Amino acid sequence: TFGLNKQNYVVLLGALIILFIADVMQERIVVRDWIYKRSIIFRFLLYLIGFALIFTLGIYGPGVNSNQFVYMQF
Repeated sequence: TFGLNKQNYVVLLGALIILFIADVMQERIVVRDWIYKRSIIFRFLLYLIGFALIFTLGIYGPGVNSNQFVYMQF
C-alpha cells in the first residue's frame, strides 16, 4: 500500500486527473493565454481555488495530526 490509506489514494487520483487534463489542454491551446483572456472575476476565482487547494492539501492533507512534531520520526 506504500503507506497510503484510502484518502491518500483519492487525493493522488484527483491530482493525476488534474495533471492529465492540464497536459491535454496545453497540447491544444496555450493555457496561460486562455486564462488571461477570461474575465478578472474568473481568473481571481481560479487563483483563489488553486491557492486554497495547495494550502489545504499541502499543509493539512488527509490524516495529518497537527499536534505531531515534524521531526518526530527522524
